[in-house]
Amino acid sequence: MKIIFYHPAPIKENATSASGIRPAKMLNAFRAAGFEVDEVCGFSAERKAAIKAIKKKVRQGYRYAFAYGENTTLPFALNEPSHFPLYPFLDYSFWYWLKEHNIPFGCFYRDFYWRFPEFRKGLAFHKWAVPLPFHYTDIAILKKTCTKLFLPCEGAAGYLPFKHDKKWICALPPGCDIIADNSKQTTSSLDEEMLNVFYVGGVTPPNYDLTPMFDFFAQPKGKIRLILCCREQEWLNINKNKTYKNFNSEAINIIHKSGDELSPYWSSTSAFLSLWSDTPYHDFGAPFKFYEALGHGIPIITTRGTAAGDFVESQGFGWAIEPTAHALASLMEQLVQNPALIKEKKERIRTERHKHTWIERARFAATVLMGETEGKGGRE
Repeated sequence: MKIIFYHPAPIKENATSASGIRPAKMLNAFRAAGFEVDEVCGFSAERKAAIKAIKKKVRQGYRYAFAYGENTTLPFALNEPSHFPLYPFLDYSFWYWLKEHNIPFGCFYRDFYWRFPEFRKGLAFHKWAVPLPFHYTDIAILKKTCTKLFLPCEGAAGYLPFKHDKKWICALPPGCDIIADNSKQTTSSLDEEMLNVFYVGGVTPPNYDLTPMFDFFAQPKGKIRLILCCREQEWLNINKNKTYKNFNSEAINIIHKSGDELSPYWSSTSAFLSLWSDTPYHDFGAPFKFYEALGHGIPIITTRGTAAGDFVESQGFGWAIEPTAHALASLMEQLVQNPALIKEKKERIRTERHKHTWIERARFAATVLMGETEGKGGRE
């Protein structure tokens, strides 16, 4: 079965950010699911050539089951290296062409950060003001041409700037790759070894405000240790601005790694800790690293009342707690005293994580776009 995969930037197999990793994972997942894929990817000149080739194929009788797209964090027209809109109508006209030729088109829209005023802080006026009308135009044209708009979770639909039919929205969170268990920390040895908790991601408030974690680890915690991985420049900025008053280098090990470099840390991790102070941004977030933790069979500790917290609680994949040092201390005490709690969560994850792989995400998207189900998406 032939499909079109659409992405307004080059596909990078070695990408290190979620916005680059996800398109590559989904493209590979569609192929692994047995689809024959024609790509419309790259910068505008490359997409223009690919679109021309696809239109020629259709004129010759070639039939596509559907088109699936992934956006970036930038508006479609500004995805050039220069961020100048060289072909401002290229993508829009292609979407209309798909509709005219009855080719279902589903697009994953990854982020609504531009809807939050706090993202403008520290940015030059032109860097946030110029993209805004392009973001709004993208949504408006997608509303007219897109068969299904895939979002990280259904709650993200509340940040769409225009009224929409609920049936137009479908949740499609990230997926995971199942990693064979090579944990150095067996359940029987948890009583004697450190309880290692691991965090990978952003550390800059307000959207990644890790104050509850830093407050808990303000003093050494004996058998409990946090390994925190973030971008080096981001951490230098945190130190320069003294963002976190309670940082304790004896209790927290800061590292700057990515990709395969993280493997030894995953293999020695008891739980993935991602306890942010609650902000509206987390109402719809589906953190990429949560699913990476699932792939490694690692339970998750996160903030109650967020989209991520609801997912973790509903699936039994960890613990969702209040974002306070006190709540974290209470949970950690339970885990130290009763290591079997971690074992139970790990067994639950290993039993259920096959439902959350990338290939399952691709299969679900395909099923939705081919009209076989009106499901809520992504097996959340």
